[in-house]
Amino acid sequence: MRAEAAQAFPDGLICDPGLDVLLDLFIAGEEGNRRVVSDLLRTEVPATTGLRWLKRLEDEGFVERQPDPHDRRRYFITLSEESRSKVRNLIERSRLQLAEFD
Repeated sequence: MRAEAAQAFPDGLICDPGLDVLLDLFIAGEEGNRRVVSDLLRTEVPATTGLRWLKRLEDEGFVERQPDPHDRRRYFITLSEESRSKVRNLIERSRLQLAEFD
């Protein structure tokens, strides 16, 4: 829904880098995929802003970084278990709120 909103409105109007990273990581995890740093920098904000948000999320324990055993230059980024639970709850509450409009 956020991606569709970002496409429907002018560039930069629908933008929350922290939430975008959390949602991207949640979806990737649910699909059995992993993300590397460069995957998470493909947003509506400059790469420096994305890196700053990623560092903040990591510093605060919301995401975890694991080295790629096959490529020492890459790191996999995943949600912490607490963050995964919080995002799941956020999505469920949003789904219930949207259902009230049906």
